[in-house]
Amino acid sequence: DKAAVLEFQNEVSALRRVVLGASNYLRELSNKLEIMAVAAKEGPSVPASVLTDIRKLEAEIAEISRTFRGDGTMAKRQHPTDPTVRDRVGSIVYGLWESSSAPTETMKESLKIAGEQFGEIYQKIKKVGETDIVALEKKLDAAGAPYVPGRLPEWK
Repeated sequence: DKAAVLEFQNEVSALRRVVLGASNYLRELSNKLEIMAVAAKEGPSVPASVLTDIRKLEAEIAEISRTFRGDGTMAKRQHPTDPTVRDRVGSIVYGLWESSSAPTETMKESLKIAGEQFGEIYQKIKKVGETDIVALEKKLDAAGAPYVPGRLPEWK
């Protein structure tokens, strides 16, 4: 059934697009926090608590990343690791690459699991990017910290 195959491929494609985008966004957030940490250190009146908040967010992003991408340190030491969302999506894409046959039950189950796992991860990434970092930017701005890319300093 070509229509069912196409529908499955479209579902996989939609999840893959958002998974890859979220992965890049998470990396951008991590880079932004590094710059924010420098700005917090250079700002003459930035409270030490802001740097502490930045470090907490860096740890949270590292944990989200491990959940999302896997624990590379464990894999390097030949320890078994559970498949991540990215692993699952990648395996499905690889299996469908030049195939015109129907997706296997394993592919269907893997897509379902990946979608469920990703939903939780997505909400965590969204909170960090749209709430937590925005709050830190406001604190940095209020304390007169140097410019951080991606934010317009307040002018009154």
